[in-house]
Amino acid sequence: MSFSTWHRSPAPKLFPDLEIHLSEMTFGEPARRKVSEDEKKKNCELQKYVCALLNSGGGIILVDIKNIDYESDMGIGLDIEQGFRKFLDPSPVHEFIKWKSRNSKMLFFVKSWHSSNAHLCSIDTGIKQRSGTSVLSVPNYGIMDFIKKKQKEEDKDDDEEPLNKWQKLMPSCHDDEMYQEACQFYEVGNAQLGQQLHFGESVNIELKSFQSEKNLQKRLKEVLPVYMSAFANTGGGIIFIGVDDKTKTVTGCGAGMNCAELENMVRDICEKSKTLALHFKGCTQKLTFAPEFKIISVSAHDKPLYVVAVKISGCCCVVFEDDPNCWQVKNGKIFSLTASEWLKEMQPSDTVEKTITNIGPQSLMPRPESDIRRYQIKNPESEGVAMASKSWAAKISQTRKSEVISEALVMRTGSYPTLYCYVERGSPELWEYARQTAFQLKQKLVNLGGYTEWVCVVPQLVHYETGENIETEKSNAPKYPHSYLVENIRAVEKFMQSLTIVLLSISSPYSDKLGCEYFNLLTEEQFKLLNQYNNCKHLFVHGAPGTGKTLVAMEKIRRIEFMRRQKICRCETRVCFMESYDNFSAVQHIIVDEGQNFRDESGDWFKKAKELTEQKEGTFWIFLDYFQQTHVKNNGLPPLSSQFKFDLHRVVRNGTEIFDAMKTQLCKVTNGPGEVLTHLSDMAKRVAVVHKITGEYKRIQVKKENLISEVVKKVRGLTENSEYSPGDIAVLFSTKECFEESGLDRMLWNIRVPYSSVEDMNENSIVVDSIRRFSGLERDIVLLVDITAWPPQIMPNLWLCGYSRARIKLFEFRSEN
Repeated sequence: MSFSTWHRSPAPKLFPDLEIHLSEMTFGEPARRKVSEDEKKKNCELQKYVCALLNSGGGIILVDIKNIDYESDMGIGLDIEQGFRKFLDPSPVHEFIKWKSRNSKMLFFVKSWHSSNAHLCSIDTGIKQRSGTSVLSVPNYGIMDFIKKKQKEEDKDDDEEPLNKWQKLMPSCHDDEMYQEACQFYEVGNAQLGQQLHFGESVNIELKSFQSEKNLQKRLKEVLPVYMSAFANTGGGIIFIGVDDKTKTVTGCGAGMNCAELENMVRDICEKSKTLALHFKGCTQKLTFAPEFKIISVSAHDKPLYVVAVKISGCCCVVFEDDPNCWQVKNGKIFSLTASEWLKEMQPSDTVEKTITNIGPQSLMPRPESDIRRYQIKNPESEGVAMASKSWAAKISQTRKSEVISEALVMRTGSYPTLYCYVERGSPELWEYARQTAFQLKQKLVNLGGYTEWVCVVPQLVHYETGENIETEKSNAPKYPHSYLVENIRAVEKFMQSLTIVLLSISSPYSDKLGCEYFNLLTEEQFKLLNQYNNCKHLFVHGAPGTGKTLVAMEKIRRIEFMRRQKICRCETRVCFMESYDNFSAVQHIIVDEGQNFRDESGDWFKKAKELTEQKEGTFWIFLDYFQQTHVKNNGLPPLSSQFKFDLHRVVRNGTEIFDAMKTQLCKVTNGPGEVLTHLSDMAKRVAVVHKITGEYKRIQVKKENLISEVVKKVRGLTENSEYSPGDIAVLFSTKECFEESGLDRMLWNIRVPYSSVEDMNENSIVVDSIRRFSGLERDIVLLVDITAWPPQIMPNLWLCGYSRARIKLFEFRSEN
């Protein structure tokens, strides 16, 4: 990886974007015809900067115009356009680059690169191929085909013996008479000046004279890497230097040179070529690329002459001529990629298996916060989306400014995407903050979110009280071209899709909320249960913690035909079901959740429910998890061997860190009959998480006297310094009495955080209750406070029940005592 800095203008940035300043260049077709060689080199520098911006999310290049008589109707110059066309082909130049002159500068607006044929844009890929008797560079648009073709050839050879693999990597025309003649000449190892050879050039043979070459070392360094790449990528071949390609006679080369010196020279070139032989991701052959060479002495009358012969085997993957001419911007510097870095980024990503199914028409994007209503969009005729936040900078892992009260990202048709920052007064520091936040948002939309249209994010400070825009000191700053305007509502939708990816990819309260929306999707396992067992009248659904039993139970209720038609659903506790004066004779279908925690002390609830549903040919499904049985009394369920059951093993309701914490407790559950323990052991082995949303799990040990104050401190930190609301949080104790004795209610009241019990829970208050009473419910964030259990053997069950209540963050507070 090599770095180079670019010229920075002392003036402030004109755009909230990547800006590169280039010193004077001549523009216009008439003037470009007369430029010097040094001036032409500037064109190469411009191409490098364009390539860097293409691969770094786009940006602007500002170039001082050298010729004072330049007019915009003169164009930029045919050679400049042709330089762009060379690496953008087959796409038209204007698809990725637009330019306009302003005052004494030429502004090049560069879009982010996107192509199904290449993940990066390269001025030169550094990969050569043989085509007949010519050498061709593999262009940008041919890279993916090249890689796929090579991988296909490797897959075809995987079952063959090693010897056969090596034979395949030798030239495809190895049985051709001409190639056999070339191999024989190579093996003989000597030649006569003027000797007539019986072979000429072909796909796998190249002849070069270099008889009169004065600087042979320079020419060999230029030519040999090209042919080693070309032959290696086309099945192999031989190059002879010192043979005239037209007459096929030996001319010799390196007159007067020492043979050992020539050998060292060629050996160094071959060794470097070996370092440029790379394997694709997933290559199973991993064959070593090892070109051979011979310095063949040519018998002559006066000074010594030689034929340099290099025999190149085919490579199972790819051999580069040199590092690609490919650039990126990183940390304020432009750097070129090495061949290995380039290949790593260029290879196709692994396909993602579709293992989730949406259970409804809801969008993955949560609704924006309610305070969005206070921000008015000036043009009511345009369509779009506005998303408000305390801090968009915090959402994308940037530093928040306390002077900024709130922010709104507005995307509407006919306008530039705009970040409105609401402040009490403007200042240069706040303008710089707004520009940096807008720039980082745009970069992440493109580089992380994969947004492929022309895009910018324009910053704007707004007075919080009046709603009036605060003017910047650069009111005459140039604007982006019209192509950056949001064209239609489809562009808005694409923008929002990319923004969703960005927010999911960065750890923040907002990504946590999006992650929870993901948890509301059905796994393939859950989908199978609801569809293949839809007509099953009586079923026991067993699921480990986090497998989404309650979600499936609710979906099953929605899918029952009678419920869909009548929209009637009655929710009762086990005690009410057994002791109510109502005989429930009108009930046809019964869905039981958390069945393992039912008891038969009020009567045989299972028998009653079964008889009710059988009388009307209704549905009777029981969802249960013996891992979470938090009592040792009889649960009233039939023996496991008598249950017609379906097992759920795929965890989707909890972050991976929480899942890991749960898994450590699974093997500790030891209470229950033998058949239940066997069932639990099997479940523990098969349970697995099906997503990569990490979440957070922390165990916090404090002195008992400081326990509740630490819990309050955590609650305050979550609600005051981030975008979590009280409705995202649950604080759970072993029992309700433990909470009442803790004094937490008084301390929450002091910090003005609303709280409620399970009976009165709502989206505006923290739930504070016991684990058992919160069973079957969830919150994004759960705080467990010094959990203990009686009898002791159900302790792991209670921990599991508590752990699985947390979707994204779990904080486990334990007393040191």
